[in-house]
Amino acid sequence: SSTNGEASVPSKRSHDKSSTNGDASMPSKRSHDEASTNGNAFDAEAPSKRPRRVTSLDNVVDAGNISTSQRTRNGRITIECLPKDMTLTPLKKTVRKPATKGRTLSKDSTAEYEPTHILQCHSVRNDRNDHKTMVWKCVFEPNPDNTEESTSIVATCGGESVCLLDCRTGKVVQKFSQPKEEFFCIAWMTIPLDGRTEKMTNILAVGGKRGKVYLVHPQQNIWYAEHEAHRRDVCCMVPHQDNSTWMYTGSYDTTIRLWDISPPKLPNYECRIKKLAEWSPPSIPLHILLFPEHDLLFAACRSGCFGFMLNHKQDHWKKTYTLEFTFPKVEKQTEEGLEVDTEFMDCMTLISPEVIASKLVGHGCIYLWNLPETLRQSAKVKGKGPKSLKVKPVAQLEWSSTFIDYIYFKMWPGYDVLVCG
Repeated sequence: SSTNGEASVPSKRSHDKSSTNGDASMPSKRSHDEASTNGNAFDAEAPSKRPRRVTSLDNVVDAGNISTSQRTRNGRITIECLPKDMTLTPLKKTVRKPATKGRTLSKDSTAEYEPTHILQCHSVRNDRNDHKTMVWKCVFEPNPDNTEESTSIVATCGGESVCLLDCRTGKVVQKFSQPKEEFFCIAWMTIPLDGRTEKMTNILAVGGKRGKVYLVHPQQNIWYAEHEAHRRDVCCMVPHQDNSTWMYTGSYDTTIRLWDISPPKLPNYECRIKKLAEWSPPSIPLHILLFPEHDLLFAACRSGCFGFMLNHKQDHWKKTYTLEFTFPKVEKQTEEGLEVDTEFMDCMTLISPEVIASKLVGHGCIYLWNLPETLRQSAKVKGKGPKSLKVKPVAQLEWSSTFIDYIYFKMWPGYDVLVCG
């Protein structure tokens, strides 16, 4: 499961059986700092007293030539490399082959692809018998000079580790660890270094069960700040498309928050974080989609799909949802004697600027629906309060009727392919 990234993720139900009852699981053991919710800017906490670059004592060496871990002197960051003998012999898998011309797919066109590298790099102490540590997210690093392109580096998170892998070599080039943490989400931010717009750099933001957001600058091998963003687990993170320093986070405390994360000031990596807005979905938000052209924020939640107005700049902006999107009804199912809620939306993504793909647990399909057509119904709905809009799918893609949740999908960039684990 650690090789599938966002396309295939193990069920959180297997991680914590309490997640089947709809309640928030994995509560943070640390109390939340109320200062983080008052909307004022403040300094982000550094993991150590003085942020520091990794020195020659902390070298990240060739993963094929080392089987031990390299530790920083302050004990707060661990950089490890994967032993060569942990690369396994891959099995052949058959997938659709993109056509070479026009970037279209033929129904009858298939090809065999062999995974060239299978890495088990999130295990505790590199124990190959550790089959409990899960990999929750992966995301490719954007090219800082052209964010529409990506590099060969992919960041993954799971357990108490964040790994950077080079897909060309199949090696772990960097690994950062935070003791007693479990990371669930990760996102890249391309921001100006030291406030200079002519020099852009990539920052990695990571969230986990302690409710904190951690900031990493991989170029300098430094984990330079942490911030108590929520009272419970951080389960999703989305950067703003137009404002490079804005980051949306969703949490098991049933809040969605918008943060302004200032670029680090060199050489000490001083950073200030300010909360700009907060929304309150009716249940745990698992995915966030932004539609600035409609002034809308969408949240895929345990109890369905909800829309919020992006009007936080107004004096009296609404914190609660204004739209609820209802999908075709499916009777509640049972699994091993447990009732499964079929309104549980565990994934949502854009197919095109107007079409959204959504997946609900137990429905056995992926719904494609047109956003502008659905929003036009709101003009016909009278009355105050949230408006309920019925989604009329333009297509239903056949998929597994499994009760396993937290299985994600993504669009294959450049091809009309939706990849789902």
